[in-house]
Amino acid sequence: MLALVCFVVCAVGCQIGGQGSSDSSSDAYRADVSSSGEMFFLPDEALAEQKALALKGDADAATRVANHYAISTDEKGADLPWLEIAAENGSLIEMRNLAVTLQAKGGEENCRKALGWLKRARRGMTDAEAAEERLDVSIKELEDDISACAKVGSARQ
Repeated sequence: MLALVCFVVCAVGCQIGGQGSSDSSSDAYRADVSSSGEMFFLPDEALAEQKALALKGDADAATRVANHYAISTDEKGADLPWLEIAAENGSLIEMRNLAVTLQAKGGEENCRKALGWLKRARRGMTDAEAAEERLDVSIKELEDDISACAKVGSARQ
């Protein structure tokens, strides 16, 4: 189930573009890179700039910061607050990614939050987009068996 959700989130991330602000100065940081870790790494100055933009409501900047922590550093969980900022500022992709992250953590509170983020993402999509991403299926599965999701985190400990 989790693998399916991760696949769907990847598919959404690849297909839904342009979420958040489009002509923001947060697009200024671009780099030629040879690996995904390098692609998401932000030097200190760029990281500070992206954090400042994110805190002003720039969902794209928040996504860059989240990706920096998730992929380019060993700081476990440091991406979560930035995923939340991006989701709160309308990024459908990050709503889905945040939901997957919370589901993976398990626990009833995290699973209920995940369900809330999935429902919010659904409200931002057309019926055709939601059908293509199987979002309604993901929501129904989580609603039908929230206790299975809640047990995920305890099974890892």
